[in-house]
Amino acid sequence: LGFGTGLNFLATWKIWKETRSSDSQRLHYISCEKHPLSQLEIRRALQPWTEISDLSEKFLQKYSGPLPEGIHRLQFEDGVSLSLLIGDAYQKLKSVVFPRSVDAWFLDGFAPQRNPAMWSPEIFQTIRSLSGEDSTFSTYTSAVFVKRAMEANGFEVEKIKGFRRKREMLKGKLKSTPHTKKNSIPQSFVVVGAGLSGIAAAYALSKRGANVKIVDRAAEICSGASGNDIAIGAPVMTTLPSMQTRFSLAAFMFVQQLIQDFPNVFCQRGALQFS
Repeated sequence: LGFGTGLNFLATWKIWKETRSSDSQRLHYISCEKHPLSQLEIRRALQPWTEISDLSEKFLQKYSGPLPEGIHRLQFEDGVSLSLLIGDAYQKLKSVVFPRSVDAWFLDGFAPQRNPAMWSPEIFQTIRSLSGEDSTFSTYTSAVFVKRAMEANGFEVEKIKGFRRKREMLKGKLKSTPHTKKNSIPQSFVVVGAGLSGIAAAYALSKRGANVKIVDRAAEICSGASGNDIAIGAPVMTTLPSMQTRFSLAAFMFVQQLIQDFPNVFCQRGALQFS
């Protein structure tokens, strides 16, 4: 909760690289941010953290902030993907269909007294509803009302020594109940049709660690209606913001950062449209 400069994400990515036991394991990091920073602001803020400078650069190559409101996905090596929910945290968390329950929460979206909206009863209830068996949380704060709110929503909470000069902080784990959700994701898929939609779906599933088989009557991909020699992709832009505009722009920005992984397939030339 609260992406900020991305420091928590980069620290998690670093630990993930060092500790994951299998190449098939995936890390999906989801974060909310109401006031996204620019690429330059984040670059300046991360300069002191030289131990993650290589990951910072890989992140900034794909981050073109400040991002518009909506949901934006960035994908990286090591089986890592980042979903940024830009807008009000409660509204975004309630509107997203999570593919699985959350394993771990980093609660800090700035101090409770400075950003009370990120510590509302609705936020705590949403955390509980999105958590699954053995979900954990940690937070820099040790505020009593945070401890009580997490306990009221089914978490076992303990105070531990804080970082650096911080005396105490909180961490905890969801109590298991007969109704606690367990994560279960299919590992094998069959995609019918090897057009643009089919290969895009197969690629997305493979990035999530799934085994994918594509079935098509043709011997080569994109041999039917998707078989144009050159295709142009452009976002739908409107004078006033709308759901269609947000979705189209988010999809276009995703394609832009995806292009970097396939330089021999896509070209980024740009076009000028007069209306």
